[in-house]
Amino acid sequence: MRLIVPTLTALFLLTAFAHAQEEESVSVAFSTLSWKNSIKDLFYFNRGEPVQLFIPNGAPGSVQTYKGPPQMGFYTKRVNAEGETVYDLKASVNITSNASKLLLLFLPSSASPPEQQYRILPLADSDADFPGNTFNFYNLTGANMAIRVGDNKFQLASGRNRLIPLDDVDVQNVDVQMASSTKGSEWTMIYQSRWAPPGKRRAWVFIYGEPGSTPGIRKYYQSVATIMPRAR
Repeated sequence: MRLIVPTLTALFLLTAFAHAQEEESVSVAFSTLSWKNSIKDLFYFNRGEPVQLFIPNGAPGSVQTYKGPPQMGFYTKRVNAEGETVYDLKASVNITSNASKLLLLFLPSSASPPEQQYRILPLADSDADFPGNTFNFYNLTGANMAIRVGDNKFQLASGRNRLIPLDDVDVQNVDVQMASSTKGSEWTMIYQSRWAPPGKRRAWVFIYGEPGSTPGIRKYYQSVATIMPRAR
């Protein structure tokens, strides 16, 4: 999919079309995170205007706002042989009308069509439910996980998440253990360590891995000061 900056006549038609589709638009606040390298060349359209993004890979980026069609697109920008600015689609994600704030996790994609360079996971991100000194566990594997965080013990099915707030602000370290089970198999311990509490930050914890492999763990810390959306 390509978008070309329109001529004046086409601009009037585009504006009329936008008004006709206005009732189908969604509004959402979002931050972004890249699973691999940081991404510097993507744009999205907020209220029809292009906005360039920097998508970091070490922690979620600053919060942006979006208003537009439910299918939110991300594009690279170039100038074609006619001197027109062209936006080439590289990824898209469907935004539901009840979403208020999301973390968009950008993963490399090998699926077709080939222009879909990234696969995006939209993850719910509630400031009220996910404050500082909280771990947010996401199970991105195909296995069930049994997890202990201090005195908290819980199971986490594939594709689900669980928020674990730490009530003791003075604790120095917390014991963390994880075991996995695939299709009713016995539990296998995959991880144990001691983690420092997030404190004034909050922590996204992703459990990931291919079927048959030992899952890996990634933690991303985010300052609470960066989770408020920018005014636009």
